[in-house]
Amino acid sequence: QPILQVPVVLAFLFVIFAGLFGNPDPARNIAPVLTWKIWWMGLIFFAFFAGEIWCTVCPWMAIPDWITRGLGRIRGSMPAGLGLPWPRWMKTLYPAIFMFLFVTWLELAYEAPYRPDVTAWMAIAMVVGAGATLLIFEKKAFCRWLCPVGRVTGQYGTTGMLEIRRRDTTICHGCQTKDCLKGNERGLPC
Repeated sequence: QPILQVPVVLAFLFVIFAGLFGNPDPARNIAPVLTWKIWWMGLIFFAFFAGEIWCTVCPWMAIPDWITRGLGRIRGSMPAGLGLPWPRWMKTLYPAIFMFLFVTWLELAYEAPYRPDVTAWMAIAMVVGAGATLLIFEKKAFCRWLCPVGRVTGQYGTTGMLEIRRRDTTICHGCQTKDCLKGNERGLPC
């Protein structure tokens, strides 16, 4: 997964840099073009044809995930974080819908497609939000319950033509270590 994430994270960091330090004219800045014209529009087609492909390469979670794993290695333990369970009453699609509406409102109210700096700050806010939930809650709660892109486009993704599935369900039922959920010394969890 990191092999797929690295190019997307680099492009993401480039968007942030261009948004903060590039030309403030949106017609002369790549950040709004990449974010609102290419990624945002392309995401719908990717979700339709390739399911939840965004979740595999998402820089919003990749960056904090790499940081917490690095901190865990430095300390000689599991990734940093409290590992609290996500509140049961919030285990619905509604938090993600609320986040989607909130991000859409910010996009429209602050004219993010026409302001490279706002685009960059929104990108930074998504990483901070994902990182905060990663430090507080277990099992990438941001991705599972809050992500306005992953959860909402995940509904589109149910029509996707590509999907990774297990071949034999009995293997999962008999598995004691649950490496696909927890990871192990050979790799990250799915």
